[in-house]
Amino acid sequence: MIYRVVPTTCVLAAMLAASASADVFVLRNGGQIEGLHVNSEDKWAREYVVRTADGGQMTIARSDVKEVVRRRDEEVAYDRVAPSYADTVDDQLKLADWCREHFLSIQEKAHLRRVVEIDPDHVRARARLKQKKVDGEWISDEELKQRQGLVYYRGKWRTKQEIELIEQRSLTDQKQKAWMQTLKRLRDDLDSRDTSKANLARDRVLEINDPHAVKALHYYFALETDKPSRDPNKSRAIKQWYIAALSSIGTAESLAALVEYSLKDPDVELRIACYETVGKAKASSSTNRYMLALKDKENEVVQRAAVGLRYIGDRRAIGPLIDALITQHTFELAPTGATGPGSINSTFDKSGNGIGGLSGGGGGLGVNMKPQKVRKTFLNEEVHRTLTKLSGQDFEFNQKLWKKWLGTQKEVPQFDGRRD
Repeated sequence: MIYRVVPTTCVLAAMLAASASADVFVLRNGGQIEGLHVNSEDKWAREYVVRTADGGQMTIARSDVKEVVRRRDEEVAYDRVAPSYADTVDDQLKLADWCREHFLSIQEKAHLRRVVEIDPDHVRARARLKQKKVDGEWISDEELKQRQGLVYYRGKWRTKQEIELIEQRSLTDQKQKAWMQTLKRLRDDLDSRDTSKANLARDRVLEINDPHAVKALHYYFALETDKPSRDPNKSRAIKQWYIAALSSIGTAESLAALVEYSLKDPDVELRIACYETVGKAKASSSTNRYMLALKDKENEVVQRAAVGLRYIGDRRAIGPLIDALITQHTFELAPTGATGPGSINSTFDKSGNGIGGLSGGGGGLGVNMKPQKVRKTFLNEEVHRTLTKLSGQDFEFNQKLWKKWLGTQKEVPQFDGRRD
């Protein structure tokens, strides 16, 4: 390896070299040369022309250089000023201050550490090193955290248990995302004209039993409902397969999804499939969710919640069921003579019997005609049926008699209101 050194007598060039930003040329043989890259603008040059701090100039073959590291102006200036400071507490502290002013944190800490080597109890230097005295020993915040069993992880000091939870959540998130992709492919295959491909996709859906698939199943179940352009019979069959998969999984999350479907899905057979699985599981969280639904603003939801409680058979529901025997719900009634879609007449869902009638509107709302809000009272037959089954009593819709009877029971079932 040959380097050509070109001496120069130009004092001004030497001064410029000393004050300019320098580069470090890391050689393939392990050595390095520091200086100013003179021909940096020539991207096609086969050699690096380097001016060193003493004013000399050398040429290095590009093939001999592993990498070129650009040094900051402040680092070059530090190399010039550092030797002028003495190895004393005062000078080393001043040099540390200079480094801080020029944003050289690594060099600043090095000189602060030198200060405490000379004067171990130098409070100012210890404070800047973020060290404190614990049981007569100077230790850094980092060392103190480590002694407390903490680990620096993702920008914060955390316990090992917290790190395990974060990693577990991260792994869970990855697996859930993988199932989202898998369900998308399976859903596409279910639409395939290739019968064998579609049947294989159906079988794979029915074989799902991984709890990490619940989020994806829930998403694609909702997608079947939200896509009215799809074949309703096919969508209904696919939703049945999703329900079967969620039933096989049998976790609290999958049961929660089935409870929601039983309350909101318009298809009675799909709701029954959900009721059956939820009823067999007899989860406390399912009972709690149904009891909360007894106060829903929609009467249909109230009725469906009562059916769900009947499948579970949890006597804790007796009190809330008594309260839900008779409920009131608000509707918007179109003014008489209004035209257009959207009016409400006096016909109600068979799941609830209305007390009193609503004067039927024309066909809906006309221009500049505002709907009227009407409050309707319902005798909830499904609630009554569930109540008689759970209690073994029948006071029909007389809430006073029901509550009187409940007060005579030695152990009154309680509703804790939680959704665990």
